[in-house]
Amino acid sequence: MTVYFFEPAVRVRGHPERVIRTLYDAQRCLQALGPGRAHNWERLLSQMQAVTNEQLESKLAEGFKEWLRAEGLLETPLEGEMG
Repeated sequence: MTVYFFEPAVRVRGHPERVIRTLYDAQRCLQALGPGRAHNWERLLSQMQAVTNEQLESKLAEGFKEWLRAEGLLETPLEGEMG
Protein backbone atom coordinates (compact mmCIF):
# COMPACT_ATOMS: atom_id res chain seq x y z
CA MET A 1 0.00 0.00 0.00
CA THR A 2 1.27 3.47 -0.82
CA VAL A 3 0.99 6.10 1.87
CA TYR A 4 -2.15 8.19 1.44
CA PHE A 5 -2.00 11.56 3.22
CA PHE A 6 -5.09 13.45 4.38
CA GLU A 7 -4.71 17.11 3.44
CA PRO A 8 -5.47 18.77 5.74
CA ALA A 9 -5.09 16.25 8.56
CA VAL A 10 -8.36 15.00 10.03
CA ARG A 11 -9.12 15.75 13.66
CA VAL A 12 -11.36 13.55 15.79
CA ARG A 13 -13.87 15.38 18.01
CA GLY A 14 -13.36 14.57 21.67
CA HIS A 15 -9.95 13.02 21.01
CA PRO A 16 -7.45 15.86 20.53
CA GLU A 17 -4.57 13.37 20.59
CA ARG A 18 -5.95 11.71 17.43
CA VAL A 19 -4.76 13.56 14.38
CA ILE A 20 -5.31 11.45 11.27
CA ARG A 21 -2.67 12.04 8.64
CA THR A 22 -2.59 8.69 6.80
CA LEU A 23 -4.84 5.71 6.07
CA TYR A 24 -2.79 3.79 8.64
CA ASP A 25 -3.77 6.40 11.25
CA ALA A 26 -7.40 6.01 10.11
CA GLN A 27 -7.19 2.23 10.56
CA ARG A 28 -5.85 2.63 14.10
CA CYS A 29 -8.63 5.13 14.84
CA LEU A 30 -11.31 2.73 13.56
CA GLN A 31 -9.88 -0.09 15.67
CA ALA A 32 -9.91 2.12 18.78
CA LEU A 33 -13.21 3.96 18.34
CA GLY A 34 -15.30 1.66 16.13
CA PRO A 35 -16.37 -1.06 18.57
CA GLY A 36 -19.79 -0.30 20.00
CA ARG A 37 -20.68 2.28 17.34
CA ALA A 38 -23.67 1.95 15.04
CA HIS A 39 -22.10 2.56 11.65
CA ASN A 40 -20.28 -0.19 9.76
CA TRP A 41 -16.70 0.48 10.83
CA GLU A 42 -15.59 -3.16 10.44
CA ARG A 43 -16.28 -3.21 6.70
CA LEU A 44 -14.42 0.07 6.18
CA LEU A 45 -11.47 -1.21 8.22
CA SER A 46 -11.38 -4.43 6.20
CA GLN A 47 -11.37 -2.46 2.95
CA MET A 48 -8.57 -0.22 4.18
CA GLN A 49 -6.44 -3.22 5.10
CA ALA A 50 -6.90 -4.72 1.63
CA VAL A 51 -6.47 -1.56 -0.49
CA THR A 52 -4.09 -1.95 -3.41
CA ASN A 53 -4.20 1.25 -5.45
CA GLU A 54 -4.25 5.01 -5.05
CA GLN A 55 -7.73 5.49 -6.50
CA LEU A 56 -9.20 3.19 -3.85
CA GLU A 57 -7.16 4.90 -1.14
CA SER A 58 -8.78 8.22 -1.99
CA LYS A 59 -12.27 6.68 -1.87
CA LEU A 60 -11.53 4.98 1.45
CA ALA A 61 -10.20 8.23 2.90
CA GLU A 62 -13.49 9.90 1.98
CA GLY A 63 -15.36 6.92 3.42
CA PHE A 64 -13.45 7.32 6.69
CA LYS A 65 -14.37 11.01 6.88
CA GLU A 66 -18.01 10.10 6.18
CA TRP A 67 -17.89 7.54 8.99
CA LEU A 68 -16.53 10.17 11.38
CA ARG A 69 -19.23 12.61 10.23
CA ALA A 70 -21.99 10.00 10.72
CA GLU A 71 -20.71 9.29 14.23
CA GLY A 72 -20.46 13.00 15.07
CA LEU A 73 -16.68 12.72 15.39
CA LEU A 74 -15.45 14.80 12.45
CA GLU A 75 -13.78 17.94 13.74
CA THR A 76 -13.74 20.99 11.47
CA PRO A 77 -10.15 21.81 10.42
CA LEU A 78 -8.62 24.77 12.19
CA GLU A 79 -8.18 27.98 10.22
CA GLY A 80 -4.86 27.82 8.39
CA GLU A 81 -5.02 24.02 8.09
CA MET A 82 -7.05 24.04 4.89
CA GLY A 83 -5.14 22.64 1.90
